[in-house]
Amino acid sequence: MFKLVTLSSVTSLRAGVQFRGEAPYFAGGSSHLLQVRDTKGSVSIDDHEFRSLSDDAVKSTDFLKLGDIVIRSKGKHHPAVLIAPELPRTVASGYCLIISPQKIRPAFLAWYLNQEPAQQYMDQHAIGTVIPVLNKKTLGEMAVPMPDLKTQERIAEIFTLQLQEGRIARNLQQLYTLQNQSLNKSIINTIFIDATEN
Repeated sequence: MFKLVTLSSVTSLRAGVQFRGEAPYFAGGSSHLLQVRDTKGSVSIDDHEFRSLSDDAVKSTDFLKLGDIVIRSKGKHHPAVLIAPELPRTVASGYCLIISPQKIRPAFLAWYLNQEPAQQYMDQHAIGTVIPVLNKKTLGEMAVPMPDLKTQERIAEIFTLQLQEGRIARNLQQLYTLQNQSLNKSIINTIFIDATEN
C-alpha cells in the first residue's frame, strides 16, 4: 500500500544559482557549475567535467548535497539526476530546480521522477511554447506515491544498480570506440605504407 503526497510536502525545493550576465568562470576556481547540458537525456552526471567558477561568486548554501535531485527546468525534457556520489563544491545553474528529499528516500524519488507519469506531468505543466519552463511551485504540486520504507529501499537499490550498469555500459562504449579508432588508424597506416612501397 502507498499514499499520495505532494512533492513539496516531503522535500524542499529551490532554484539553481542565477548570475547577472555570463557565469563568472575562472580556471583556477575550486567551485564548479552544473549546467542544463550536463543533465540532457541523462539520469547520471558523475562522469561529467564541470567548468570552474570564481569562488566568491557562490555561497556555501548553494552547493549541491549528497542525495539532492536536480531537474532541468528549461526545455522539453526533464530528467531527474540524483547527486550520488557527492559533487564537492558544485552548484546548479539557474535553469535547474533542486529537490532536497526530507521525508522520502532520495534514490526512490529520483527513480519515480524519471518514470512516465512524473515526466508527463512535468511536460504538460511546463509553461511556454518555444522553450517550455517548469516552475518550482508547479513542480511542488506534483502528486508522488509514497510506499512504505522497505519498498522505497528496494526500489532505490534497483535504481542504484541501473545507474551502475549505465556507467559500465558507457565506459565499455568509450573503450569500444577507442579500439575501433585505433584499428582504423592502423588499417589506414598499412594502406598508405603498402601504397608507398608499390
